[in-house]
Amino acid sequence: MRFKRTSRLEKGRLDIAPLVDVVLLLLIFFMLTSSFINPTGLEIRLPESTVAAAREKPDPVITITEAGELYWNNLAVSLRELRSLLVVERGADPDRAVVIKADREVSHGRVVEVMSLAREAGWERLAISAQPVEME
Repeated sequence: MRFKRTSRLEKGRLDIAPLVDVVLLLLIFFMLTSSFINPTGLEIRLPESTVAAAREKPDPVITITEAGELYWNNLAVSLRELRSLLVVERGADPDRAVVIKADREVSHGRVVEVMSLAREAGWERLAISAQPVEME
């Protein structure tokens, strides 16, 4: 038994309403997910100090995270790589200082280890970075 079709298919007609819905949903999805992306950079909580001051010339920065990881100017390095970077960078300008940014939760031993490594590489000037205290 053969049934007769009551509707005819028209060729060349495309309904774009579902396509617009999908595009708008994708747009909303990407807008919402992009706002939850963390900013780049290292997240450390510096200790506070009332005498902290900003430096005028950019100095090399060694960052020590809460987990004890080492970063040389925002580049992850091992202790051995840090030693060679300190030796290479030392010859550039004798008036510069190495800035150590250590999270407040880092063990004192890790900071002293990095400081002695810088001294062995020939750096005479060391600076410890701190967060200025907000005065009320």
